[in-house]
Amino acid sequence: MDGFHGARHRRVAHRIRRAAAILLLACGWSLIAAAETLAADPAPSGSSQISEEMRTKLSKRGDLTLRDATLIDALFTIREIWGVNLVVGNDVQGDVNGSFVNAPLYEILDAILVSKGYGYRPVGDSLVIVRLDEVGGVKPMFKTEIFSVRYVEPNELTSVIEHLLSPNGSVRAVTSSKSLVISDYPDRLQVIGEKIKELDSRAQLIVEGRSSSSLPSNTGSDIAGGDSGIPLPVSTNSGGAEEDQVTLVPGYFHPQFVDADVLRDAVGQLLSAEGKIA
Repeated sequence: MDGFHGARHRRVAHRIRRAAAILLLACGWSLIAAAETLAADPAPSGSSQISEEMRTKLSKRGDLTLRDATLIDALFTIREIWGVNLVVGNDVQGDVNGSFVNAPLYEILDAILVSKGYGYRPVGDSLVIVRLDEVGGVKPMFKTEIFSVRYVEPNELTSVIEHLLSPNGSVRAVTSSKSLVISDYPDRLQVIGEKIKELDSRAQLIVEGRSSSSLPSNTGSDIAGGDSGIPLPVSTNSGGAEEDQVTLVPGYFHPQFVDADVLRDAVGQLLSAEGKIA
């Protein structure tokens, strides 16, 4: 009888161990599947949290005029024009004046909110208006791009770029790789990229001009008629003594986005020893 009960207990224990092993195996496979799912579809962060519909609304352009309007009234006027859902707390206060023509919604929101210490956070198909310290470091519509330069030092361009950034934009020079890391709205990045290319190209002409001044005199005429169209230093003989004569060419530039006085210091660093800026 004891042998019968002992065998029965052993069978029950075996079944319990088997069930536990199956349960552990199932849990293991569930964890693996969950890990693979997370790896294949990571949780969104930053600008990836914006739905495509919200991104389209924030990029939509329009006109808006505000005269002594409260911030609350301004936001609900935006809601009527752009058709975007807004969640505004009772603590949002302040008056605002402004006029916008063919401006994207994200620029208008930045202009009227940041000046009063507020920002916005996309939540689903709505925008929640919060204080700037609650927004976090990631701006909904921002992109980050890396711009490389060859002939000018990156830290010499930061002062120029800072005046082209939006209020929340940022620029960081990486001298080791001769590049600039810039975060801003896509349209601002396009303008900044064109300006970087322009300044780097001008620096290239200066570098190549200095190099050409050391060439023999019989090649000077060929260099002066090069593709750049800018006369470069040529060698002439005067009284039997050979010396380099540098021809300076005046240029007149009309900045569209930056005050000329702001560019003076940055451009001055790109000039040759004989160059002048006024």
